[in-house]
Amino acid sequence: MPTPSEVQHTYLTSQQVREYLDSLTSGRNGAMLERLGQMIGLSLESLLEMQTTYDQDKAVAVFPMFNERRQPIGCRFRRSDDKKYSLKGGKEGVFLSRQFGTNRVIWITEGPSDAAAVVDCGFTNIIGRPNCAGGMPIIKGLLNNATRVPVIVVADPDEQGCDGATTLVQSLPNPAIAIVGPCDLRNFLVKHLQKECRSAILEGLTGDETTAWRPLCHSVSGTFFDFTKTLG
Repeated sequence: MPTPSEVQHTYLTSQQVREYLDSLTSGRNGAMLERLGQMIGLSLESLLEMQTTYDQDKAVAVFPMFNERRQPIGCRFRRSDDKKYSLKGGKEGVFLSRQFGTNRVIWITEGPSDAAAVVDCGFTNIIGRPNCAGGMPIIKGLLNNATRVPVIVVADPDEQGCDGATTLVQSLPNPAIAIVGPCDLRNFLVKHLQKECRSAILEGLTGDETTAWRPLCHSVSGTFFDFTKTLG
């Protein structure tokens, strides 16, 4: 019997993951996804911006995960009871918004739900990490030819979230800052108008710690003011 180190894992190819995602484009997917979004405090538009779809057979929302070449390599599933698991045979990647590009400010969050919450704040250029410490090689690959683009990392307010955000900010050549958000971005959005939430983010970036956002750190190559000028 082979030892654990001798067991070879068989992973799905990017084409196989794409074929799975393409098979989920019919039926009542939109209606089911909108219903799930209402349950977790996110708009249908924000979920679609994060390339989310719905698998009726599994009764789960499907969040595609991508590599540094923007190819789908895996999926994160989420049931209505909040249970989460991953596509068998898929690899761990990052979540990308449909409008992701390296020509404007990039937002990096922890997980697809927080990424969709940032979309509901009015921003659409987003990378979602698989967890507070994951995705770093892929993120560096995505930003490889865009080292002058400002990066804003939204950190969860716990120690692990702050540590993971700080490590990422310090490892990137880009002008970057990390900001600490509320305990739950989705609940925050439910209680505040989108315009107010957007204002809170901008005020947080300028260093106003009386808002719901608090700057964690920033690199020597950028200032808070520089970021607010380029957000648009």
